[in-house]
Amino acid sequence: MEKEVSLRLDYIDFLHILASFAVVLMHCCGIFSYFAESGVWFLALFLQCITHFAIPVFFMVSGATLLEYREKYDTKTFYKKRFLHAVVPFLFWSLFYLVFNSIINHTPMPNLADSAKMILNNKVLNNFWFFYEIFGAYLAMPLLSLLAKKENTKAIEGFCILFFVFRAVLPLFTSYVAPVTNYFDPAITSGCIGYLFMGYLIKYENYTKKKRQIIYGIGALALVLMFFGTWRLSKQDGEINKFYCDYYSIACMPYSFAFMLFIKHLSYEKLFKVFPQKLMRTVSSTSLGVYLLHMVFLILVDKIPLLSKTSSYMQMLLFTPIIYILCVGITLILKKIPVLRKLIP
Repeated sequence: MEKEVSLRLDYIDFLHILASFAVVLMHCCGIFSYFAESGVWFLALFLQCITHFAIPVFFMVSGATLLEYREKYDTKTFYKKRFLHAVVPFLFWSLFYLVFNSIINHTPMPNLADSAKMILNNKVLNNFWFFYEIFGAYLAMPLLSLLAKKENTKAIEGFCILFFVFRAVLPLFTSYVAPVTNYFDPAITSGCIGYLFMGYLIKYENYTKKKRQIIYGIGALALVLMFFGTWRLSKQDGEINKFYCDYYSIACMPYSFAFMLFIKHLSYEKLFKVFPQKLMRTVSSTSLGVYLLHMVFLILVDKIPLLSKTSSYMQMLLFTPIIYILCVGITLILKKIPVLRKLIP
């Protein structure tokens, strides 16, 4: 039993690292948003597709680690922890980016009322949309946690199927066959709740090797669909079409599920020979810091002529690891400073 618990922590730590690195890489592939059948665009498309597991995995990890919070503490403590570990950093860094953007762009700082409106409506930094969805999930967590029990596994599987049908299959049907009204969509399938339960299922799955291989195969096919589907639709429209790259698409959802399952079943005994467990856990602890900090460097790259004129190849392949390493290092330093560590937990 102790080995099982250790394994869970190991694969979740590794997922944090992979997902945070993937987020940086995705945002370094800005050229992806400008369709052109060129070598650099196809590379950006490829990198976007393979890293699209990042946000779904963050949601799934939240489900795997938080849905059973009642086994550790009460709901009041849960909300307190979420407030200190997520809401406080979000508010601080939203204010930080308001000031930072004002300085960088040489524009007046918004007044208090406008700042509040911008923060409440995700007008500070578009990449922070993730926080708004996860905050909604946190508010629903006390209710969702009542379902997160092993005896309810079949019900959870049924919900995940419902989530997949209404969030992934139905939009595909609407796009290619006939429009379907969303009036009858189950409200509970909105947001990231389905991903939370998918993460919970992966945490306790006991799939046979053959079943896992089937899931990996489906995930690989979904990844191929994401690549060629995005290419085809973008070529057809003459501009980027992200239908298959949507985080709730029929391509991204199976791929993300298969990716997390695959990472769970890696041989961590072998991995620790090249990536020591202690180092992995240290780097994993910086994932939120990387998410919060990396846009500082991307904004600077865009504003500094010498850097902004570098090739897209260099921005994707060289800037990504440099920015990631800088964010990890800065986060580890900030974590050692008594006051600041509360702002980058």
